[in-house]
This record gives sequence, structure tokens and C-alpha cells, in this order.
Amino acid sequence: MRPQRDVVNRLARGEFKLIRPVLLPYFRDLLGNLNRIDATSASLGDQLYMTLDVFLNKASYETNEIIKVLTLLTALTTPTVLIGTWYGMNFGDMPELHLPYAYPVAGAVTILSTIALVFWLRRKRWL
Repeated sequence: MRPQRDVVNRLARGEFKLIRPVLLPYFRDLLGNLNRIDATSASLGDQLYMTLDVFLNKASYETNEIIKVLTLLTALTTPTVLIGTWYGMNFGDMPELHLPYAYPVAGAVTILSTIALVFWLRRKRWL
């Protein structure tokens, strides 16, 4: 757009002797139209960049919300997984396996640690 505008600007000023003076107002009108089109295209380009920026910010916010939920689920399941893996090792030398209340105590510890984690997450305003 700008090279055409430069050429029409030279034509509108009457730099070329081949252009009759009667045609100069038409070239000035054409130059005004080209300037308006150039300004409009620059404005639309700026709006396009702003729209893209808003879209990327919204996508980033939604991704952060999803990561927050996944982190919350991971934090809630960590005590269960930790205690489940400890008692799922099938070692005969673990003294607590031969105790009569080993598994109920492990379940109680799991439940209490999960409840404590939920209270901690509520205090941090994650829940």
C-alpha cells in the first residue's frame, strides 16, 4: 500500500509533465483514499494483535485452572498411594504385618492424613 501511496503523492503534486493539471485533484482524492485505507489497515492490524493477546491470556488462564485441579487431585491421592505402596511390598520381615491391627491402623492413618490435607488445602483456599 505504501509504495502506491508514494507514487500517487508524486503524481498529486504534479512532478511529472505528462500529467495534465486538470487531473491533479483526482490524484489528490486518490491519495486521500489511499491514506485512509492505510490508516484503517493499521488500525485493524492493531485490533487483531489485541484480540490474539486476549485469546492467549484466556487460554493460559484456563490451562492454569486445569493444572490447579490436577495438582489438587494429586495432593489428595498422595497419602493413599504412599501407604498403599508401603503395605503392598509383600515383605515377610515387616513387623507390623504380623500385628492384628496393622491394616486398620494403616487405613486410619491414611484417612486422617487425607483429612488433614483437605483442611490444609481449604486454609490455603484451594478447595
